[in-house]
Amino acid sequence: MRISNTLSERRRELGLTQVELSMLSGVSVPFIQQVESGRANPSVNTASALLSSLGLAFQITSLPPDWKVLSKLGVPIAEQPKQIEWHGKKSEVSLRMAYSFVLKNKNFVREREAIESYLIAIRDHYPTFFRRFKDLAPDLPKTLSGRLIKLRRISLGYLGKVL
Repeated sequence: MRISNTLSERRRELGLTQVELSMLSGVSVPFIQQVESGRANPSVNTASALLSSLGLAFQITSLPPDWKVLSKLGVPIAEQPKQIEWHGKKSEVSLRMAYSFVLKNKNFVREREAIESYLIAIRDHYPTFFRRFKDLAPDLPKTLSGRLIKLRRISLGYLGKVL
């Protein structure tokens, strides 16, 4: 939902005018009008001030990883991709975001193992390339389970096509 819609709907729901919202939030009436009409985008601080004045919270959250993109990188997550693709920094960032996500969300055990096996395969077979990910090394498992070994082999097959 757009902030313009949220702002105007909630303001009306609470029976506030734009002038009253301005007094509560410290944001000028003309700027509130521009935001509500979709002609202006408030900064994070301004959005937070407006929303908190309406009893709403502004929150930034992480999106879950795009598992299809990771699968195309060769991370053994789901079905075998038809074509393996590595798109430089964009792929690196996708991999980092996904690993950060699965480390914080303990419900994604299978996905964490797939990403770890991929990173371990890079570490073991492409050490020069792994330098890009060396900050992730402390989080990788020290000993490999049978499952991680199997996933690592799958990852190596994919990595050989792109690196």
